[in-house]
Amino acid sequence: MGLTATDGGGGDFTPAPQGTHVARCVRVIDIGTQPGSMQFPKPRQKVIISWELPDELHEYEGEQVPFLVHKRYTMSLHENAALRHDLESWRGRQFTETELSGFHLKNIAGVACMVTITHSTDGKYANINAVTAPPKSVKVPPAVNPTVYYEIEDGASEVFQAFGDSLQGTIRNAPEWSGPADPDQRPSDEPGFGDDEIPF
Repeated sequence: MGLTATDGGGGDFTPAPQGTHVARCVRVIDIGTQPGSMQFPKPRQKVIISWELPDELHEYEGEQVPFLVHKRYTMSLHENAALRHDLESWRGRQFTETELSGFHLKNIAGVACMVTITHSTDGKYANINAVTAPPKSVKVPPAVNPTVYYEIEDGASEVFQAFGDSLQGTIRNAPEWSGPADPDQRPSDEPGFGDDEIPF
């Protein structure tokens, strides 16, 4: 828990700089039920949340673009769950009993925050240690990257097709996956986005 999750781009890369940065959530990706670890062997439903750091740029394919940082969570609002801890810190308040019965993660897509990053001991990975609300005096720029929300029930949608091969493979291996096993058999439908979202 707490390590950066990547989309499988591979190759050498520069991790996002350490410190506390303004950020904006640009991706919420349901990757379905994934195998457990040695410490927590039971399979769990997982989600990857990604944030853009608008004030921290690096060169990618000849352009200066914002860093993206990612974190993989178990889909749980249990009192000890990392997802609940980070969401409550981000919101600046605890969940109500009504919210705990079913909080829609779509509500965080596009929302600004502050993220605190430290590097792994080998310096290769940027780990997200904290997610908090930005001070009222801080203006977080609009996102450069498109805001992406994906549920595994959306199958091989156009959103899914834009993911890297490794991330697609991870999602396809989940038991909830009902899309085509063949990467070349992909429908072109996009997931629907409703207009009745509650505020984060």
